[in-house]
Amino acid sequence: MVSGLALFVGLFNNLALLIVLVAAYGMLYDRVGKLGRTKRQLAFGLLFSLFVLGFMQVKIPVFEGVLVDQRNAVIIMSGAFGGPLADLLATLSGSIYRALLGGQGAFGGIVGMVLSLVAGTLLRSRRRLFDAGWKMALSSVAAAIFILPGFLPIGTPREGWALMKAMALPYGSAISLGIFIGSLLLANEERRSDAQAELRDSEAKYRELFESLIDLGYRTDEEGRIAIVSPSSERILGFRPDEVIGKPLTDFYGGGSRDSELFAILERGETIVDHEIHLARKDGTIIVASTNARAIRDSSGRYIGVTGMVRDITPLKRAEEGFRASVSERETLLMELYHRTNNNMQIISSFLKLQADALGDPKVDELAQSVSSRIHAMSLVYEKLYRSNSLSRINVREYIEELLPLIEAYGGAPEGKVSVELDLEDIDFVIDSAVPLGLVVNEIVGNAYKHAFPGDRKGLVRIALRRRDAETILLEIDDDGVGLPPGFDPYATPSFGISTMLSIARLQMRGSVEIRSGEGLSYRIAMRDRLYGERV
Repeated sequence: MVSGLALFVGLFNNLALLIVLVAAYGMLYDRVGKLGRTKRQLAFGLLFSLFVLGFMQVKIPVFEGVLVDQRNAVIIMSGAFGGPLADLLATLSGSIYRALLGGQGAFGGIVGMVLSLVAGTLLRSRRRLFDAGWKMALSSVAAAIFILPGFLPIGTPREGWALMKAMALPYGSAISLGIFIGSLLLANEERRSDAQAELRDSEAKYRELFESLIDLGYRTDEEGRIAIVSPSSERILGFRPDEVIGKPLTDFYGGGSRDSELFAILERGETIVDHEIHLARKDGTIIVASTNARAIRDSSGRYIGVTGMVRDITPLKRAEEGFRASVSERETLLMELYHRTNNNMQIISSFLKLQADALGDPKVDELAQSVSSRIHAMSLVYEKLYRSNSLSRINVREYIEELLPLIEAYGGAPEGKVSVELDLEDIDFVIDSAVPLGLVVNEIVGNAYKHAFPGDRKGLVRIALRRRDAETILLEIDDDGVGLPPGFDPYATPSFGISTMLSIARLQMRGSVEIRSGEGLSYRIAMRDRLYGERV
């Protein structure tokens, strides 16, 4: 009979089969991962049953009719790793075989296997204990102690007790060591298999995403040769991936001036963002592409390649060129329209002057001059637009400064009789606001030239334009002339000039008009800013 150290060594040598068990478990674990719970446990049960029977072939006699081996360690691990159904199958297989072997230790052997079933099931419910090595070691010792009462039914109670005490150290140590080593290896195999499965899933998702890219994704080696390319290369460049892989990325450059900058920028450690390059398609056509790329470096910082994305922006560039051509054509047409409008207004003014001269009537001549003054105020807007960089806005300060000499020319006052003082902020108006503003200034200043300084009286006209707040522009025109005649109501006058000015200020400019007369005449016109939107 074997006992003591010899028993421990024999049982320890019996553990050689554990290596085969671990390898087989790992292979099976990979293959049954997607099966249902019952089928998984059945598969593991068959595997552990086979190894229970295998371990039982190494028979170590310790008492008359009593044989020991590592079967109980395998049954415990079948419960902990295979599940309750696997544990039950392994226990049944071992129990039936032990019953067939016979001997007075048969019953005790079956009791030991049933205790191992219970221990394995308990360990599975506490699988988190396997997360740490020391917890796994304690669990293995506890499981070995739990199954020792299997020796009690052998022989008489006294013989059973004596045998259990004799087996406690050598058998218990060998079994706990078998459970510990086996569990450690099986748990590691599970982690390895799970990690590989996650890696495969991740790679599959990455490949699915990569292959579904609309843009072209690529990666090069340190020499600039393409190592990986997405299937979209066939749609964008006309080349299948296998026709592209292994070739230098520069082979596909279309000769643009910025194409050669790409690798130089990346090798400096910079990231490429929306870098525009030209690429040659398989059919020889050149496309315009936008690329984002970055350098790849290993753990030591050594440059090992480039990864990037390429987007074909040829349709966008063509649309952009078409839009620019359309805008340019539109700008040309508008400039021509402004020019012709200005010319037509000048022609109308000239016809009026010729007709007035032909009639020889001073009143008609005065009326023609008044109308011509208004026409010139409007035509000056179009002239400035024609000379401006903008097609819809003019600078009001510059406009008023250029308008005043025209008003003076039509005003009839001798040179030097009326001085003008300007306090104008730089404010831009759209054409729909600039024209009525010019008419208002023309009317008020023109009246000052004609009526504010009778005889030899000299005077001053002050014009101020400033932004009162975010929504309001304030126009102030004052003179130090004779003011309005006593009893004259400017709001009720039938005068065409004043009524026109008031209508324009109130209706077109959405403004309020305040007129004060005393020591001269003062106009305060508060008008809305941004009354009209941009047209161009």
